[in-house]
Amino acid sequence: MPDAVEYDGFDEARRALKRLEDVDRTRQYRTANREIANEVVIPAARANASTKLERKAASTLSATGDGAVRLGKGFPAALGAEFGSDRNQRRMGRPHGKSVPVVGWNQFKPWRGSDNGAGYFLWPAIREQTDEIVNRYDQLFRDLFDDDGGA
Repeated sequence: MPDAVEYDGFDEARRALKRLEDVDRTRQYRTANREIANEVVIPAARANASTKLERKAASTLSATGDGAVRLGKGFPAALGAEFGSDRNQRRMGRPHGKSVPVVGWNQFKPWRGSDNGAGYFLWPAIREQTDEIVNRYDQLFRDLFDDDGGA
């Protein structure tokens, strides 16, 4: 049987890692999520909103209890303002109360897709603020790891 390897700080590091195992359940993590949403993501997204439609959609942004960013509460066009749409599409509409074919979805900018270039104001803000977001989480994890004299 091999000899046991010991080093200073091992027990503290093990305890700190155990605490981090359920980090998403900690009050500090949930608080950090909300702060990042309210202080970093939402203000940047509102600053990116460049049209009246985007500004109205951006005004619906809010942080949920777990720190996710909610878009569109009470404003059905918010997702179209953020992601755009396939314009000039034939669809059934009710322009005068009667269901007839119309060409539409032109109130939105062109569809931006669902990859790294998606979005007009919210997702670009998240991409632009990635360093700040990562730095805040880094500090949170450092604080949680160092809490109670950990490694």
